[in-house]
Amino acid sequence: MTHSTCRPAPFRQVSARPASRRPASARMAVLACSLLAFAGTALAQPPAAPAVPGAQPTGGVRMTGTQTTPTPGPDQSAWPLKFAVAAHDWGKIDDTKAVEFKFEFTNTSGRTLNITNMRTSCGCSAATPDNDKRVYQPGEAGSIKVTFDPKGRRGEERKIVTVDTDDPTTKSFELSIRASVLPRILMEPTTVYFGEVPLKDQNREQEFTITSRELGFAVKSFAPQDPRIKVEDLGAKQVEIDGTPVMRVRYKLTMPTDLPRGTWQSSLSIVTNDAALPSMSVPLVANLVGEDRLMPERVMVRMSGAGQPFAGEVVLTARSNKSFSIIAVEPYDVPPEMNLAVDAMPGGTIGAAGAAGAIYRIRAAGLTPQFVTDIKGGVLIKTDNPDMAELRVPLMGFWIGNMQPTIPATPLTTIAPAAPK
Repeated sequence: MTHSTCRPAPFRQVSARPASRRPASARMAVLACSLLAFAGTALAQPPAAPAVPGAQPTGGVRMTGTQTTPTPGPDQSAWPLKFAVAAHDWGKIDDTKAVEFKFEFTNTSGRTLNITNMRTSCGCSAATPDNDKRVYQPGEAGSIKVTFDPKGRRGEERKIVTVDTDDPTTKSFELSIRASVLPRILMEPTTVYFGEVPLKDQNREQEFTITSRELGFAVKSFAPQDPRIKVEDLGAKQVEIDGTPVMRVRYKLTMPTDLPRGTWQSSLSIVTNDAALPSMSVPLVANLVGEDRLMPERVMVRMSGAGQPFAGEVVLTARSNKSFSIIAVEPYDVPPEMNLAVDAMPGGTIGAAGAAGAIYRIRAAGLTPQFVTDIKGGVLIKTDNPDMAELRVPLMGFWIGNMQPTIPATPLTTIAPAAPK
């Protein structure tokens, strides 16, 4: 069985002279969160109920530190192990050392019970049985020790400990832990993102602060990964957060001015006088862009079985909204078996009443190759805008098994090439 596609006449073939490869720049939306440190919301301890002889515990929450909000414990009526409390809140804790708590229980199942497994919802916490004991006789008491390492954590943290047993009715149940982590040192933002930076406007600046609960805190030195990064000291002052005095220092960073197109990533190492945290590092990120705006930045197509047709497109506009014309579009480095055809169609105008700017749809259609590793090359676009004279848009295929991809109802056709301005 053979397959064929409608291949249009060449849009305007251009001699195969070397063209600068446009690197694929991953758009990064780095969220540099402002963390409300030093003021985590925590649980409040409810009033203790009077002891009733012979009554089984119902769960409840055991809490330490400063609490503000009550939370009921889980229903333990079906659990084979009855815990004095099934949830624990450490309240406000430092991020410099781990904390632990023992969940005490009694085997009320009326049978020998085996704790087969314990797992936590995060690598920052761990659960172990008391003295590694896992088999409990009816009425026997024991405990499970849970540890939580707050290093690198900020604000409120909630984790779950799942306990598995061989009980035929309730094979697993959950204990919970909670803490409000107070950072010894807080950097805001945690990642300095310069945003989407035009190649012609690279002199971008961003500020960041370092807040310490040690009033004598000071930065001793900086070591930028890229020596072209400039660091300016904007001063230090003592401020209060929720009535607690802290030391805050401010700095301004200026990114290099001669970066290439694409995603730029670097870092700034910081040496401090804090014995507990003598050094730290803050990532730096920027996305360097040209005049062109491609959505998406690759021609993404859904591909099924070998020899099956596929199609995809991108939309091209100018970031400055200036009007431009496409001179040519053509495949590059595409295997012959893909039989790739490309064209460009005007997609409208942007700006007031269409007075400025232009939109083009760049389309590609062809045949799926034998192997997904053979999906190579892309579409070369040439325009009369000198700031985006030649663009290479890579082809990216998504293999979808036996699913039939959607093919445009209209065949690929070309538009008359525009005369260079």
